[in-house]
Amino acid sequence: DVAQWSSGFLSVAGEVFAHLATLQRRRFITERFTAVPVSTEMFYQHFLDFYRQDGFGAMVLMSSGQFNAALGVQQYSITNMPTIQANERINIPAQAGDYRVLQAEATWNMQLNSSLLPIVSPPLLDDPRTTVRGAIIGRIGHYHQAQGLFGTVEVRAEFLQPTFYTGYAPMFLRLYTHLGYASNNAPLQEQWIAFRRLAVGGRPTDLATIPINGLAGTQYGTLHIEHNCSDMLWRALSLPTWKGRGLDISILANLGYYRQQSFATFPRLSEYGEQAFAPSSDLHTELGVGLSRIPSFFSDFVHFRLDLLWGIGRSVLPGNNFGFAVSCTVPLSD
Repeated sequence: DVAQWSSGFLSVAGEVFAHLATLQRRRFITERFTAVPVSTEMFYQHFLDFYRQDGFGAMVLMSSGQFNAALGVQQYSITNMPTIQANERINIPAQAGDYRVLQAEATWNMQLNSSLLPIVSPPLLDDPRTTVRGAIIGRIGHYHQAQGLFGTVEVRAEFLQPTFYTGYAPMFLRLYTHLGYASNNAPLQEQWIAFRRLAVGGRPTDLATIPINGLAGTQYGTLHIEHNCSDMLWRALSLPTWKGRGLDISILANLGYYRQQSFATFPRLSEYGEQAFAPSSDLHTELGVGLSRIPSFFSDFVHFRLDLLWGIGRSVLPGNNFGFAVSCTVPLSD
């Protein structure tokens, strides 16, 4: 650390790296276990398109209270290489070559209640559990084998609002929204690909009823809406309870819009068998229900969750518009 104070710090760091990267943004389960010598089916590696990235970089990080910021620069080369265990499909290649990239990032996590906004905060937001989390990430890069700069910017936000109190944890409304823009000359690995939700351990912000690489482009927007109804509906139907609690029922909706305006040369779809990166402007919708606080029976703190989703739109899984996901939760993540 370069400096420290009561609510934060300023630090400088450097890195030298040689690792596998992916066209898609990897999820927790894959980030941690891609090097484990087990079947690729177990950790969903067939969902991903790999390439090698070698380089070095430096960064400055600052944290202060509810805000964090980072500024970093990297120089690296990208090489496409065959995977040891072949996927069910041929990998879509990244744009190989040498890159220099500058990235800036800011994140925040704050309570949005009357103590913060005493004049404009309506009664609905007058709750200490009302929170807003967000991030802004911008990248400017230069590809040595081409002329000019490319750039991307992404905004992520989460809003959590308690709605009705039931005697247990309150019902709540949760909104996630992600927006991204990439310049028309951005290479494929800098564009946006909708990640198909993992059936086990997947994130609720991912789409569950699209093909792998089914949606991609230079512009995107997604919205995840969830209203948790606690276990009121479960108990109203006189269904069995466990230690006095029923299952929480949530109403879910996902929307994803992807638009492709790239100048890049697209992979031949007939060769890769993919829809990704083709010129398109598609909206995909999912509607469904979630069952949470499913007892694990071995711990009162660990529960399971099951999401059931039905897709609407041209990008649904071929012959099947139904998707599901099972995840594990603890009380702090409910």
